[in-house]
Amino acid sequence: MQKRNRPFRFLLALTVLCAGVFAPRVEQVDAKPLAACPGGTIAEWDFDSSDVNPSTGSGIFSSGSGITPAPPFPPSTYNFVEGEGGLPADQALSFTSWNTPVKDDTAYIEFKLDTTGRSSIQLSFKYRRSGTGPGKVQVAYSTDGVNFTDFGSPFSVSPSPVWDTQSLDFTPITALDNNPNATFRIYAYETTNGSGTLRFDNIVFTELCPTATPTDTLPATETPTPTITDTPSLTLVASDTPTSTETPTPTATSACALSNTTTPLALVINEVAWAGTRASSSDEWIELYNPPGGLGCVILTGWVLRAEDGSPTIPLTGTISDGGYFLLEHSETTVSDLASNQLYSGALSNSGEKLYLENNGNRIDTANIDGGVWPAGGGSYYASMERLMKGGVISADSPTQWLTNTGVVKNGLDKNSNAIYGTPRAKNWAAVVTPTPSRSPTPTRTNTKVPTPVPVGRPVINEFLPRPGFDWNQDGKIDVFDEFIEIKNLGPVSINLKGWMLDDVENSGSAPFTLPDLTLKPGERAVFYGLKTNILLSDGGDAVRLLNPKKVVYDSYTYPIAKVKDQAWCRLPDGVDWYADCRPTPNEQNSREGSPPQMPAGENLTPLVCNLPDTLPQAFYLAECTGFGANVWSRMYWDAKGAGGKLFFRTDASKWEFFVE
Repeated sequence: MQKRNRPFRFLLALTVLCAGVFAPRVEQVDAKPLAACPGGTIAEWDFDSSDVNPSTGSGIFSSGSGITPAPPFPPSTYNFVEGEGGLPADQALSFTSWNTPVKDDTAYIEFKLDTTGRSSIQLSFKYRRSGTGPGKVQVAYSTDGVNFTDFGSPFSVSPSPVWDTQSLDFTPITALDNNPNATFRIYAYETTNGSGTLRFDNIVFTELCPTATPTDTLPATETPTPTITDTPSLTLVASDTPTSTETPTPTATSACALSNTTTPLALVINEVAWAGTRASSSDEWIELYNPPGGLGCVILTGWVLRAEDGSPTIPLTGTISDGGYFLLEHSETTVSDLASNQLYSGALSNSGEKLYLENNGNRIDTANIDGGVWPAGGGSYYASMERLMKGGVISADSPTQWLTNTGVVKNGLDKNSNAIYGTPRAKNWAAVVTPTPSRSPTPTRTNTKVPTPVPVGRPVINEFLPRPGFDWNQDGKIDVFDEFIEIKNLGPVSINLKGWMLDDVENSGSAPFTLPDLTLKPGERAVFYGLKTNILLSDGGDAVRLLNPKKVVYDSYTYPIAKVKDQAWCRLPDGVDWYADCRPTPNEQNSREGSPPQMPAGENLTPLVCNLPDTLPQAFYLAECTGFGANVWSRMYWDAKGAGGKLFFRTDASKWEFFVE
């Protein structure tokens, strides 16, 4: 027995040994991309050290000769200003002279970095412009540091007291990967004044690393050879044979790709919550939809969603899956229980806007293309405007292709946990409940029929004048109290304005003015002068806001610096698009033609004298230039009374009588 066992043991050992040498080895190998993808930040510029060297990583910053300050100069001559954090130690970089009407190849800031061993490059930066700063920004890239290509479309920049963020995904531009000469430029243009500034802070280049996947690797040198297959002891059992399930293989349907399609409705604007939510009228959101079986999964580089007036303009980033939804929100709390696909800035007008969805400049879809008021949405529940789909078929945009969500089918919560009257990231209510012609009405269908809208009045800000040069209120003086705001009722029925309010920029400037018990008939206007409202619109840029009785912003417009007297902002046609060069027409149809009226001959009315701009703090301006202090800068004002004379101030703004002796 002992001798018979020895050969058996030998064969068994040989079997194990040979199996270890010749059998395919199933072992976990770290995916190679990790070795070449350390991830995180490649380079960052925060400018906090009053220089232009990167605070993290390595790279070279430079700027073009078309902006101020212009090279060559040492870093100390750059204009370092208060940065995004608002602290003395947190600095940003500021430039002026972005004053070309189109992109100027010399007006840019540039960042050059070495991406050797890096891939999937991402860029984000903070920016803020002044009231006269550039209105357009275009980002470009270069793979050789010499020749530059625009990345997507330019985006609009609005004056703002807060910093905005722009994030760009250069993953599709594989030539920027593993490149020692990867270079990026930020161009800007369209200023209203050459001294207008554009500031930059926290420019960050990062790498998006692929996820490492354990892979069963079978080196070619270890492949079993045919010479061992005739030895029974070397036969591999089924459990030793690697199966296809051990090597994940991505399917073609999961891959996303760039698309240069020009086909209408390839992607669509599916839902627009222009009224916001019950938690806040500022919590607007927009949803895009990728009809299944069309483009497949799409990388959104080159796609832009924009309003006709330029605000908002949203260069889209990320991907949208086949048959998927893409949710754009003002903040992550807008739809509190659903993650956004992208955040954006810029508000939609409550009185209506035209929205365009474009791919590399080609218009793919629109919303509210007819202009004017929104065809659906709003109301007391701040409902969304949903795209109508009959039998899953999407038709071209028109007023009949949109419905107001009634709450029968809804999805999502606002930041106060109220149910949203809309269907963000879900099938539209309009697609779920719209009846087909072949069905007969039944008693249960009463809950799914489209409700007949109740006509309502729609007051909007139709015109305003921030810098008067004529006695518009006919009080015998030309002063800031000649400023006016005009309201017009665009609705089909009358509306009472009692309890509504006019205001300028929120929590700053003048106090809100509560409108009187006044009924506006359809198409009727009402003009409110500064003499009555005490709302003083700043020459340096301000906001005009109309609030409903619940103190929710119903309509608003933010304007830049007012340079010219008697040049009004108005809507043309009435209630539609804003223009900044209108002739003042209080209580009349708006117009950009003609000139402001002149004072009658013999009436030597001159504007009250003031050597201070109304952009000063309101207390200073009121004290020395308006109302109580009108004409204090005029020598004749004092000489007229002589020594010991008393000058009585206006008494309509206070119960007390004031005089200076």
